[in-house]
Amino acid sequence: MIKKMLYQGLICTFPNLTTRYVRRNEDYYMLTLKSSYIKHKTNIYSFFKKAAAITGAVVITACSFSACTPFGGSASRYNNADEQYNAADNESFNAFTDSLFRELASSDSLSLHALLENPCEYGIDDYDITLGRIDIDNIDDTSDITDYITKLNAFDKASLSKSQQITYDLLNKYLYTTLNYSDLYLLNTDLTPTIGIQIQLPLLFSEYTFMEKKDVEEYIQLLSDVDGYFNNLLEFEALRSVRGYTLSDDLLDEVISSCKSIADSAGDAEGMFIGTFNSRVDDLIFLTDDEKNVYKKQNEDAVINHVIPGYNALITTLASFKGTNQYSGGICNYPDGARYFEGLLENCLGWSKSIDEYNDLLDSYIRSYAIVMQKLLRKLYDQMHITVIYVTHNREDIQNTDARIAVMNDGSIQQIGTIGELYDNPATPYVSEFLGVAAQAVC
Repeated sequence: MIKKMLYQGLICTFPNLTTRYVRRNEDYYMLTLKSSYIKHKTNIYSFFKKAAAITGAVVITACSFSACTPFGGSASRYNNADEQYNAADNESFNAFTDSLFRELASSDSLSLHALLENPCEYGIDDYDITLGRIDIDNIDDTSDITDYITKLNAFDKASLSKSQQITYDLLNKYLYTTLNYSDLYLLNTDLTPTIGIQIQLPLLFSEYTFMEKKDVEEYIQLLSDVDGYFNNLLEFEALRSVRGYTLSDDLLDEVISSCKSIADSAGDAEGMFIGTFNSRVDDLIFLTDDEKNVYKKQNEDAVINHVIPGYNALITTLASFKGTNQYSGGICNYPDGARYFEGLLENCLGWSKSIDEYNDLLDSYIRSYAIVMQKLLRKLYDQMHITVIYVTHNREDIQNTDARIAVMNDGSIQQIGTIGELYDNPATPYVSEFLGVAAQAVC
């Protein structure tokens, strides 16, 4: 599934391509990111697709339109001025990234449509109209990614232009991160209660642009692929079920409920799939009335024969997976759950850190902002003389205050007093434990 994964990080890894490949419009930039959920071509199944999409948004802004460098580095690490690069190597590297872009972008027609108005202008003229597939038989094959790494490392980074060096580093980091966590693909699922593909798909289709007759025809072809796409997803979910990685029963119920809601309304004449399509087609000036009627009928047939059966298959099969989840309490309780989370963060942030290190960083940030907030609250009190209530779970927040403190537990007040009074005479064992004072001091 490496092609699925790589395409999701394409924008972030190829900042120099963003000036050569033109999106349809700004609105459809977000559609491109949302459609990162539909990347199922071959090889390693990407468990950090969402993080990749977020990274893409950040890096385009940071690297394509400013003089920043990846992973928090300074611009000085790229000390090769643009006029000093090797022209032949520069052209060869562009050819490599262009070829990779074309190969990966064409693996998913929905994302390709959102990204490029005229794919043929960029050498993408022979591609299947498909939502993509997981290659179940080769699901743990990493040969594609190792091949990309080999090809990338064949370039001498020092001979590339500054922008290409940034692209090189981003792509290299992304490939190695993906390879290092590739064995955790079964911990990921596209079917979740809030942002699952079963919910995203109707939205993606409703935002599909019709700029010429070909767009309408490809839209209907993609709609006819929904049942095949979902059936392929269910094959992957079956593998997860065998390992006990299925969603918990309550989450499965939520996913099933969302599928039922969509399946029940999909055939409505005024609904998203039929009503919205008909309305949009009626507004197309490049279609005759007869063509509009033909496409409306084809769309309705696709909904009835492919979309609704696809959602019904999700409902039936997901229900059969209930009771197979072996790990309650969230991803942290899964085998390698901590490592999975670290992989998500590394792919998103570019940092290789442990969960404990991330916790320390978060604590530091939270503490620094808490101090600023306390100063602002104190200033507000001094200026306006109004009562301020500050709620915190962190005992460090109360160490240096002269205000009255109310310690609460399970909704009840345990003790009220100054910090000195609480330390000197804790009223309950809970207060003592919270403050870290000796038990014998408790009344």
